[in-house]
Amino acid sequence: MRRLADVAEIWRVGRGGRVDLPELLARLRATGVERLLAEGGGGLNWDLVERDLVDELYITIAPCLLGGRDAPTLLEGKGFGMGARVRLRLGTVERHDDELYCRFEVVR
Repeated sequence: MRRLADVAEIWRVGRGGRVDLPELLARLRATGVERLLAEGGGGLNWDLVERDLVDELYITIAPCLLGGRDAPTLLEGKGFGMGARVRLRLGTVERHDDELYCRFEVVR
């Protein structure tokens, strides 16, 4: 950690090994950050969606199948039912070779 502190500003945000995402985003916003790309896995994605901290979602559809009970998913958390689902609106779609890059906006 000491070596990292020589080249970076270190923030401790949260408790018990969990990051306080609203506080972290508020700190980033205070430093002038207006847009943030979170390339996390399903756990981070779930934490952001559950706390209503997502404005846009970029999804890549690639020409391969991955599945099964233990396969990673876009959102890995406790989940919510149909009544609490997060609605999305398709913004743009781009095709590069056999992949589709979709940008969705969260509907509030």
